[in-house]
Amino acid sequence: EPDIFGQKRSDADAARHAALGVQEQLHGAQLLLAADMAEHYFQARAAQSRLHSAQCQIATLQRLLQYAQGRFQAGQINAYHVQQVRLQLAAAQARHSTIGAEYAAHVRSIAVLAGQTPQGFRLPDSGVDVLAVQAAAPAGQTPQGLLERRPDLRAHAAQVQAHAAKLASAKADLLPRFSIEFLGQGSISVNSATDLKGWGSLLRVGLQVPLFTNGRIQANIAAADARLQTALL
Repeated sequence: EPDIFGQKRSDADAARHAALGVQEQLHGAQLLLAADMAEHYFQARAAQSRLHSAQCQIATLQRLLQYAQGRFQAGQINAYHVQQVRLQLAAAQARHSTIGAEYAAHVRSIAVLAGQTPQGFRLPDSGVDVLAVQAAAPAGQTPQGLLERRPDLRAHAAQVQAHAAKLASAKADLLPRFSIEFLGQGSISVNSATDLKGWGSLLRVGLQVPLFTNGRIQANIAAADARLQTALL
């Protein structure tokens, strides 16, 4: 059956755009995965920096406590001042534990996103302070260009193209269809260099015209058009 009016080409286009849409969904998932990993990585490095500051604060308060206890034993201050230093040291140690738990949570999230076992995963040390280097601002991009780079929008655009091709295929049912049939119930013989003889019914050409469909084709077209409008919305 020759595809004279392009119905099968429309079906092939619909399948191709549907495949492109699923591929863009895969790209969107990869983009979300990379963004989540980057966010947890920066949060983990920031927690490491806060841990270092908390450790320095704890060491300073411990020395201050020793100094206050020495002055208390010498009778220069009362017990209230020593207790105040102890409370500050306990609060700093509590903050250190909280920051450590936050860092461990980010490391476990990175392990899960990377497909690793969280229990044995360790974030390797880095000699570069990633928080001190700011990324360059986007340049040479328009708002429309930024939108077109989003995989989810490209996936929706591919779905619109697929539904448009399906609508074209549904409309092609209104047109006549031709068929060429090779029956193979005859033979061809060559008697000389110039004579060609054949007999039997070797070829049959058919024509189908949709005359009485009881609204089936129009209903299919309306359904395809509704799906296209839904995808556009």
